[in-house]
Amino acid sequence: MSKWKDQIKNLEEFKKKLKNDFPNLYKYLNRDRSVPYCSLCIGKGWFDIIYNLSAKIEPELLKISKDNRPAAIQIKEKFGSLRYYMLRNKNGIPTNIETLVNAAEIESSKTCEQCGKPGTSKCNYIHFWIKTLCPECHKERSNANKS
Repeated sequence: MSKWKDQIKNLEEFKKKLKNDFPNLYKYLNRDRSVPYCSLCIGKGWFDIIYNLSAKIEPELLKISKDNRPAAIQIKEKFGSLRYYMLRNKNGIPTNIETLVNAAEIESSKTCEQCGKPGTSKCNYIHFWIKTLCPECHKERSNANKS
């Protein structure tokens, strides 16, 4: 576990850290609802994935002219894995950045979104959710949904 992660208590603190450490990538994060706006909605177990991905993308963005840099606009969980969307510039998203994003999305599908341990996609047919969870978090979530 990362040292910085021990100090992050919630999603709002994580957003501030991302905005501070990667200002080009997250230039739309924590803005009001004006367009463009970046939203981030994931569990703490994926914070490392997002942070490590961001640390790889930010230097790549510095190679692109400032007015033509893509930026993150939506980061969320969907069907048990990470979805990471970027606002495209006039040339699209560079292939090397797309490759980094794809690798992070694949990693998320094997990582518990709640705690960061190895996990698998679980489907709850009663409440219709698909999440990637470790056995402990799956059991906890299943028990919570029974009530």
